[in-house]
Amino acid sequence: MSEARLRTLVPLCTIATLLMLGCSAGLLAPDSGLIDGGSVDGGSAVPQPIAVVLFTHIEDNTPAAALGTTMSRDGYLLMRGRLLQMATLAKSYSMTWVLQPDWKYLVAAQQYEDAATMASTGGKNV
Repeated sequence: MSEARLRTLVPLCTIATLLMLGCSAGLLAPDSGLIDGGSVDGGSAVPQPIAVVLFTHIEDNTPAAALGTTMSRDGYLLMRGRLLQMATLAKSYSMTWVLQPDWKYLVAAQQYEDAATMASTGGKNV
């Protein structure tokens, strides 16, 4: 796997892994927003609400290669798919997700979001 792909994949995998670990450890339950556990003093277990906000950032080298090239479009579409997966994961845990893309990703979206691409998202761009 290329270094550029690793730089793209590792942050998303890390976030998704941390979310999955937290959920499998019982820290979060899907759609509940509650911590699982008992009280320190031995009293009854009362779920306590927690608020989780996930902030992510896409650097200005994404997608790789010059805009307008096949490699850039392929990279954009790959990242688009991963962003949609991350959005689905965040939604399944009722989390607020803040995406902060740099300029290059936004320009790529302008260039590469077309009717065929947006068909998978109900006519909306990413």
